[in-house]
Amino acid sequence: MKLIGIVLLLFSGGGCCLIVISELDRRIKNLRALCELLRVTGRMVDSFSMSARDILKRLPDELVRDCGCSADVRPESFPELACACEISDDEAKRVFGEFAYAFGKSYRQEQVRQCEYYLDRMCERESEVTQKLHVQKKLAVALSLSATLALVMLLI
Repeated sequence: MKLIGIVLLLFSGGGCCLIVISELDRRIKNLRALCELLRVTGRMVDSFSMSARDILKRLPDELVRDCGCSADVRPESFPELACACEISDDEAKRVFGEFAYAFGKSYRQEQVRQCEYYLDRMCERESEVTQKLHVQKKLAVALSLSATLALVMLLI
């Protein structure tokens, strides 16, 4: 009976660890997708002089989904996209919101500069958060496994 309890504790501790790691990976993926969205938007404006509405129509579904927006409803404007996206980091949410509300209200060159400016800010934030989340990952693994081992030792 103890052996079954030990096995169940090991599986539950490992499962908790995997859940925490997957959530942290999702946050990193979300920020990287926002950086890519800004990069793609800047390229489309610079290369094809596309309007904001046309850019949103041509964005890949996977990129929009990775930004935290459900693929069911495609936003018609960048402010709608900013509202629809589930961004886990408050600073990244603020930066993307600023971009979304400022984009599309100026000439092409100014829009390209805006994309570059907000891309730099978002990538900076992404690297800061990625470093913090890697530390949190290590901590989550260590805590969940040590707690599981402590419970196993109590059963023995």
